[in-house]
Amino acid sequence: MRLIENSLWQLLDQGIGRGLLFLFYLAVPLAIGVEEYGRFAFVQAAVGLAVQPAILLGLDLIVIKRIARGEAAAFRDALLARAVLFAATGALVTLIGAAAAPADLALAWLLWLYYGLLALQGLIFAHFRALEQMRIEGVVGALQKALALPALAALALGGARGATAPAAILAFTAGAGLVLLPILYWREIAPLVQGMRHTRLRIAGVVSIAREGFVTGLAAFAGLAYFRIDSVLLGIFLGNGDVGIYNVAHRIMEATLVIPAIGTTVVFPRVARSAGASPTLGWTTFALATIGIAVSISFYFGGAGLIGLIYGPGHAASGAVLAVLALAIAPTYAGYALTQALVAADRQRAYLRLAVRALALNLGLNLVLIPSFGATGAAAAAVATEIAVVAMAAAALREGG
Repeated sequence: MRLIENSLWQLLDQGIGRGLLFLFYLAVPLAIGVEEYGRFAFVQAAVGLAVQPAILLGLDLIVIKRIARGEAAAFRDALLARAVLFAATGALVTLIGAAAAPADLALAWLLWLYYGLLALQGLIFAHFRALEQMRIEGVVGALQKALALPALAALALGGARGATAPAAILAFTAGAGLVLLPILYWREIAPLVQGMRHTRLRIAGVVSIAREGFVTGLAAFAGLAYFRIDSVLLGIFLGNGDVGIYNVAHRIMEATLVIPAIGTTVVFPRVARSAGASPTLGWTTFALATIGIAVSISFYFGGAGLIGLIYGPGHAASGAVLAVLALAIAPTYAGYALTQALVAADRQRAYLRLAVRALALNLGLNLVLIPSFGATGAAAAAVATEIAVVAMAAAALREGG
């Protein structure tokens, strides 16, 4: 019963909330133009690669795992570590942005703020996920995401056309989520705050959780890199126009990942409590793979028509890219469950090795395919990488079992 209830709360956030955020991303090229959208997407990918993994450091999964096993102090330790990382990455963004792309510094700052605020909020959600209480995340997450589309409409009507407009909206929604948490759920948040006040700060605990999170964070960085490096390389080799073409298709494919996100989020605390040895993992992987095959087929045959319906016949190139990316959906769904199972089984180093190999494969394929085939080549590299991830994760789990 708890799994069903939490699935519904996650559906509210990951389904309806992300659906509204997906509409926001669909509307951005229409509001600011494909060229400016390409600039926004390029800086977002670059900042995401440079900042997001360092702020996250794999701490969310570690907090869920430790609290699910009864280590209540894990939240405070992780929060302190994340706050330090948030500040440090802000200095990094300022230095790199001022030296490499001063014209995009404000855009980079806004995206850094967005990722940082989401990361702080994510630890609160992780605490309640570990307790299998996901109502707060469902409501607050959905509400903050729902703000993005009307905010974009307001800025567009006000004449805002630059790439900073969507970045400012994202930062605003992340901040609104942190404000909504104590307003709507102070009764649930108060014991967490009081517990932090009445527990002695343990530097050793902060170092311990940061050390464990570092390995998971490196793996997350490698995973994020092979998911985002294509946009960066397209921008370097071919320019913002091709980044825009690719990201129009990629955003649509990415929206379907709400399904494995919900599935793995709901079952992870149970898998973590059993250190990965849970029948829940088997049926979750099978269910996600089956659904993924159906979604892949649907987007392979209907994705181009969907893009044409949304953006018109002038975006046929994005339709061709989506037909290729559709083939990555099924292995990505299965990969979600298998890679998180490695973390649940305390096999972060195996996850790291897998992610580094996947990054190397994806980078090599992109360097070969993008100059010759452009955005379609980047999509083909993504397909090959996701298939390899499933194969490597399954092999690692068999070795550990």
